[in-house]
Amino acid sequence: MANKPTTHPAVGSSTVRPAKAPTAQKTMANTNRWSTRVLVTIALLCAISVLLSFVEFPLLPGVAWLSYDASIMPAAVCGFAFGPAAGLACGIISVVAHGILFADFTGALMNLLVVIGFILPSALVYKKIHTLRAPSSAFCSASCSPSSWPCSATSWSPRHGSACRWMPSWP
Repeated sequence: MANKPTTHPAVGSSTVRPAKAPTAQKTMANTNRWSTRVLVTIALLCAISVLLSFVEFPLLPGVAWLSYDASIMPAAVCGFAFGPAAGLACGIISVVAHGILFADFTGALMNLLVVIGFILPSALVYKKIHTLRAPSSAFCSASCSPSSWPCSATSWSPRHGSACRWMPSWP
C-alpha cells in the first residue's frame, strides 16, 4: 500500500505519491590546488602585467627594437609566490592579451618564449630552494638555460663563447 498512489482529498482526481526516504548523497572532495584568494591574486597580477606591457623603455637611444618590457615581472612574482604553473599561467595570459591588443603576433611569440624560458626555470629553482639568494640564482640559471638562448640571441654568439663561464662554449 506504501507504493500505491493515493488521491488527495482536496484536489480530487490528482494522485499523490508518497515521499521516498532520504538517501545519503556522496560528497565530492575539493580537489582544487588554488583557493579563491590565490586565483584573485593571480588575476590581479595578470592585469598588472597587461598594464605594464604598455610601458616600454628603450635600452639604447639609437636602437628602437631593443627595449625593456617590465610585463614579465608580475609573472615572476606569481611564479615565486604560487609555483611554476601559476607563473606560467600569468605570463601566458599576459602574452596572449598583449598579442591581441597590439596585433603583434611575432612579438607575442617571442615574448612567450621569454616567459617560458625565464619564469619556468626560475620558479622551479625557487620551489626547491626557499632562500633570499635563490631568485637571483634562478634568474641566472634561466638566462643560461638552453630554452632562453633564442630569446637572448642578440647578446650571445656561438663564435665568442658562452654567456656564462661555467657553460661549455660551442665548437
